[in-house]
Amino acid sequence: MDFYFTDRQYNLLGIASTERGRFRIAGEIEAQSTTASTVALTGNIYFAKGDLNDAIAMVVGEGGNYILYEDDRGIGHFMTVQDTQVDNTGCLINFQADDAGNDLKNEVIGEYAATKPMTFAQYFSMFCADSGWEIGLNEIPASVRTLEFSSEQTSYDRMLEAANDFGVSLYYTFTIEGMAVTHRYLNVVNKLGSTTNITLRQGADISQIVSETSTADLHTSIKAYGATPDGKTAPLNLVGYKWTDSTGQFALGSDGVLRDTIAIRTWSRLRSNTNPTPESSHLQMVKTYEATTQATLLQSALADLKQYNHPAVNYTVTMARVPSELSKGDTVSVEDEAQNLYLSATVLEVDKCYSLPNSSKLTLGDFKIEHDQTSEQIKQAAKSAEDAASKAQAANTVAYTAQTTAINAATTASTAQTTADSAQTTANTAQDTATTAAQVAEKAQATANTARTFIKSATAPDTTNLPANAVWLQPADGATPASAKTWSGTTWQDTPIESSLIAQNIIGKNITGSTFGNANGTFSIDENGNINGGNITGSTFNTATTDDAYRTQQGKMTPNGLIFTTTYKNVTGSSAQLEEASVDWAGPRLKTTYADGTSETAGLGTIGLDGANVYAWSQGANGDITGEIYLSGNGLTILYNSQFVTLTNDQLAQLINTGKVLWSGGQYPIASQTITPSMPLSDCLNGWVLVWSGFTSGSAQDYNFNFTFIPKAYVNAFSGKGVSAVLTNQTALIASKYVYVTSTSITGNDNNRNAYVLRQVLAW
Repeated sequence: MDFYFTDRQYNLLGIASTERGRFRIAGEIEAQSTTASTVALTGNIYFAKGDLNDAIAMVVGEGGNYILYEDDRGIGHFMTVQDTQVDNTGCLINFQADDAGNDLKNEVIGEYAATKPMTFAQYFSMFCADSGWEIGLNEIPASVRTLEFSSEQTSYDRMLEAANDFGVSLYYTFTIEGMAVTHRYLNVVNKLGSTTNITLRQGADISQIVSETSTADLHTSIKAYGATPDGKTAPLNLVGYKWTDSTGQFALGSDGVLRDTIAIRTWSRLRSNTNPTPESSHLQMVKTYEATTQATLLQSALADLKQYNHPAVNYTVTMARVPSELSKGDTVSVEDEAQNLYLSATVLEVDKCYSLPNSSKLTLGDFKIEHDQTSEQIKQAAKSAEDAASKAQAANTVAYTAQTTAINAATTASTAQTTADSAQTTANTAQDTATTAAQVAEKAQATANTARTFIKSATAPDTTNLPANAVWLQPADGATPASAKTWSGTTWQDTPIESSLIAQNIIGKNITGSTFGNANGTFSIDENGNINGGNITGSTFNTATTDDAYRTQQGKMTPNGLIFTTTYKNVTGSSAQLEEASVDWAGPRLKTTYADGTSETAGLGTIGLDGANVYAWSQGANGDITGEIYLSGNGLTILYNSQFVTLTNDQLAQLINTGKVLWSGGQYPIASQTITPSMPLSDCLNGWVLVWSGFTSGSAQDYNFNFTFIPKAYVNAFSGKGVSAVLTNQTALIASKYVYVTSTSITGNDNNRNAYVLRQVLAW
């Protein structure tokens, strides 16, 4: 996945990838939350030491650089880099970015009190007029509120508070053309996310579920207050409002209090064995809403009373796997078969990592139990009240619901198609722009290098018509060292003498009879190439020659070989000539010839290149080949018992993956449970190992481990057929499991409910 960094004029500065390239992005987290309207992105950019300055220019720049990318759902994101930390020792830059940007988060506005009801779009125009943002999707175009903001706030916080007052949620989107953001939208919706058909299951997707029950906010009646009408001193209430509940469960009294006539029978403090169904002594709450009419005030109070007329049950869910398609606000199903628990849950937070997907996290909340949420007594009373309602009303409701569902389905299908088309167009445009930008950059660099002017002169050149970026090379005069200056167009500026400039000036030239100065003296090279007066250390002189006959004589697999021969000519003060050098795994193998004609060889290992292949061998003292290895694009060949044996790339991968954990959890498994290991049976060296352990008190135990081996040859002949596993413990008590195995899956059987569970699947 690629992340494009641009400056504030949308000029491409570089690309950071999760997979390749000069700049690697890792440890990144794309954070979404239902409590925040923005999407945040944090992460690290890694680079080679030589790319430090380019990495700083790309990520930090002058501050406020942009990041553009497309997520795994095809949605384009536009981020502003807000904070960076450069670690030149560790070769990384940590960054924090946000899609609201500085235009909303750094703009501070003052207090404000509206004098009349206004729409959300009107508040937006007032507080974000010059921010560059626009209202996009708006599901409440006609809703109005008379709002007051009693303190200074950023534009971002002001719109978030306005959204809370309107009872809506916000999120940001962008229109991206090429590498430029042409529109920035703030979207206003009644509810984030959508209801999905995704089910998260204990053991496969969820590693742990912890439930918590609380009656702290439970109440059976509400005394509701709304906004204060214009010209009034007291807030709106429900006194005198006439309303009848069709189910008979809820009643609005003449005192303006909304009561639950069913829940009171369970939660009244007067309940006892002699009075099992009391109808008085409510648990009452006083609540204030933004409603401006009695009708909307009643609906707000009714929604709250339905939510709090029973104990709140919350669940803390630890995820083992995060589906990439989930977004904040989405509704999913949660199943825990062991507890007979089935929930509907909302995705509150998504922390998504593209470089390491299995480190992504979900936070789930707003759980709704899909069975047995209220007592049987309350359900029965409510059922009786519902049966008394008008059949005509029920028929009208069904018809209206069916019509609404059909309209919504058509709208959703149309929207999905439009989104898919837009995402594809954005992706194609981004790819074309990135390619064009790279070509332009390469051409510009080549043009700049070609056009650069170099002038070698002891005196300053004439600058009358001298082009900018020209370089004046001033040679040494005996007292003053050589220097270089660059012409800016108006003045000369001191410039370090680059190694590239030196190389440009000495290529193809002979240096004869020169003296080289250093801190400890001088040495010279005469016209015959003799070096006098100096020591040469830490230097490498290589001359590579090919010797086909030598390699054939030594028994190599192909007749092509390299011998590295080096000769030091007339080095004063040295009695040895280095005649031959080659390299093996342990270091250099040197053959040294001395002045008296004797020689010696150190090291016996050798490596070399043969086209696109790499070979290595070792020799005994008598010169015989004792071991050889040959690495090519097709695999690895080794000399074993005087014969060459080849391991293909597939076999090497299977060998490396042996022992790898392909699945972990704790399942019987039963017939409805299917396990999908991360590596097919056919890709393993020999097959799978099923790891079983004891199971008591509702959880897996770390004892009574048993192992079942599944050879991959079995699947080739009997894919999908049943496999019996006989399990024992320290007292030889025997249990059995029965599973159905294919190359990609393991499915259980309903007879597997016993004191053992499957804990892991290993590559074998």
